[in-house]
Amino acid sequence: MPFEYRISALIAVAAVALWPIGATLADEAAGSHADRLEAARSLEAEGRTSAAADALLGLLDDPEGLDPAVRAAAYSDLARLRLVLGEYTAAMEAAAAAAAQAEEVGDRSAQSNAEFMVGMVHRHLNQLEEATSAFRASARLALDAGDTDQYLRAANEESNILVMVGDLDGALDRKLEAMRDAGESAGPGVLAWLENDLAFVYSRLDRHAEAFPHYERAWQLNLELGQRREAAIIACNLAGNLAALGDNRLAVTWAERGLAIAEADGLLPAQETAHLVLGEILAASGDAPGAVPHLLEAYELRERTLTEESARRIAELGSRHEAERREAEIALLRRDAEIRELELDRARNLRRLLVGGVATLVAFLAVLAAAYRIKAQANTEIRAANRAIEESRRRVEELSRTDPLTGLANRRALEERLADEALRSERSRRPFAVVLADIDHFKRVNDELGHAVGDEVLRTLASRLRAGVRSLDLAGRWGGEEFLLVLPDTGAEGAVELAEKLRRTIAGEAVEVDGRRVPVHLTFGIAEHREGPIEDTVRRADEALYRGKREGRDRVVVA
Repeated sequence: MPFEYRISALIAVAAVALWPIGATLADEAAGSHADRLEAARSLEAEGRTSAAADALLGLLDDPEGLDPAVRAAAYSDLARLRLVLGEYTAAMEAAAAAAAQAEEVGDRSAQSNAEFMVGMVHRHLNQLEEATSAFRASARLALDAGDTDQYLRAANEESNILVMVGDLDGALDRKLEAMRDAGESAGPGVLAWLENDLAFVYSRLDRHAEAFPHYERAWQLNLELGQRREAAIIACNLAGNLAALGDNRLAVTWAERGLAIAEADGLLPAQETAHLVLGEILAASGDAPGAVPHLLEAYELRERTLTEESARRIAELGSRHEAERREAEIALLRRDAEIRELELDRARNLRRLLVGGVATLVAFLAVLAAAYRIKAQANTEIRAANRAIEESRRRVEELSRTDPLTGLANRRALEERLADEALRSERSRRPFAVVLADIDHFKRVNDELGHAVGDEVLRTLASRLRAGVRSLDLAGRWGGEEFLLVLPDTGAEGAVELAEKLRRTIAGEAVEVDGRRVPVHLTFGIAEHREGPIEDTVRRADEALYRGKREGRDRVVVA
């Protein structure tokens, strides 16, 4: 048997023998990745934010195969940590990566969490319209996924944006609506959060009597959950609420409860808040001698907290600087070694050139004789290569604007067309319509029938949408199971007519997949663009779609 075949046979035998070991190692790697994710979260819980972020970066850079679900969770956690560290660009990049990963695996809850983090970054940058849009998308994804807690978090943050812009009544209505939607299925953690925020809005509206029971429920829930820092702060908020109602005696009682919890757990910021609230209530009651010790203690705690925080940050920055210094030294040593090696190579090459100079001179005439032939052949090959490159470039450009699964325009192409149509509309003073369509209960299709069936449903619907619009219209995949139609020279009335036709056609003909009939319905949101930023028009279409989902799905709603 030839030597090469003997080697190939040995490799094949080894591969078969080692297959179970490889599978075991893969399982162990998946387990270790999940363990490393939990380890990073433990570091975050200990307040070691930078160390937690570094641990996540190490996990994401692991050359071993990382489970997509773990990768999506790691990117979401990294976005949150970057946000805490004030690294907003890095936070947005991590949130976008989490959203892309979650969409790839079809996990609507993970997509909702990623959109939530996008909204949090926008909110910290005071980009409130973008934040509202992201929180609303997060709420819709969570609603479709049946993730009540995530829905409440997103809806609550959406209402908090209304608080920030001064629409307290709108914020109150949105929070109450979210609580009604949750019913009895909300988890105690998110419910405690929502109860506290609801009480805060009531207080801002000077409806302190209505705020009291919500503060009290939030306090009790946090105690039951073991979240004593939050319970201490809420007790202080409750004290302030009672003071606004004129019940200073009971207000002092609640402030003392908050102080007792804070002192028992060594929570310095909460102790500071409790002493400050007690001092202010006693001073307002005319008890200046009783107020002074609390106000002095609050001041001293503030100084102590700032000193400890500064020391912690200095130590953290020092550690980071030391690590960076060592990396720089290592890089410098490597660079010096590379330079020495280059100098040696140059010396060797110089000797070769001197020795070969005579031979080169002799060969020079022969080279000149062959140069013309080589040049002609090279020119021919270059022209062919240029044609291939141009064709490849054209193909890459086409692929970069096309959704690979459905063949429709992708989000990039849609955003470019929307911008073009907005400019054209501004010049011509003619409206155009934006239509957002989302598949109802698509998660059920993936969960019950598998992602292969879900992909075939998306491809079939894409084909029907493409066939159902005019040649001058553009149909594209906006993301996940959401499609967007751009309808030039079309008002809201014409868009409704088209959307209703598409809705009836799709609802009336199930998708055939491997002999199985899969009924599919779409909900449509429509907005007519006349002036203003195109993002506002897309947002209005999204709001209309969201309203259609809430009203029962399988319908067309106009903004």
